[in-house]
Amino acid sequence: MKITLLFPFAALAFCAPSWATPPDACAILTGAELNSIAAGTVESVQQRKSGNPSECAYIDKKRGAVLV
Repeated sequence: MKITLLFPFAALAFCAPSWATPPDACAILTGAELNSIAAGTVESVQQRKSGNPSECAYIDKKRGAVLV
């Protein structure tokens, strides 16, 4: 009886991380962190696509993408 109850709980614990919300791409890497790498060229941050997967663009003064 204990083995039959153990299986559903183990299966539920295994698939529970799939319900978690996906990370936001703009929150993982900020403009300030990228400026330290790209020598201060990032002017603004634009979220291009939300959901899973999300997409974020880091733009310089001339509206060119530094990183997408």
